[in-house]
Amino acid sequence: MDRKTADELREDLEDFDIAMLVTKDGKFLRSRPMKPNINADGTIRFLTSKKTHKVDEVDSAPQANAVFSDDDGEYISVSGSIRLSDAQADIDELWSPAAAPWFENGKAEAIVLIMEPEIAEYWDTSDSRIKAGWEMVKGALGGSKPDLEGQHGKVVL
Repeated sequence: MDRKTADELREDLEDFDIAMLVTKDGKFLRSRPMKPNINADGTIRFLTSKKTHKVDEVDSAPQANAVFSDDDGEYISVSGSIRLSDAQADIDELWSPAAAPWFENGKAEAIVLIMEPEIAEYWDTSDSRIKAGWEMVKGALGGSKPDLEGQHGKVVL
């Protein structure tokens, strides 16, 4: 199996419209669907409101995970550090007419979460969906572990 490079992984992430952003709230992990913005510098950026719990969570536990998946059988999990930016340039970069309805007070309420990926893990089962379905049925009927193929690997970023 070929391993992906950091650049290939970054290119793959650009194909996803939504990620589940996981932050830590005290002793609990919290996941939320967010629109990821993949930067050329390798960071993943999310536009959010200063009024959300995510801001407090990132301040107290600056580690996060972003999970990406699609209907074609591709899954990517990215973990790393996360920080807040209220720099106007960062906000302007992500601001759009589609973002505006989420912010009661416009850009003044916006802040950017910047995730610095440190490690990623991916699974691509898109080429073997029919075989995977057959193996799941065969395993359920025969009591054996399904023999699933597909590409899987880790990338240290």
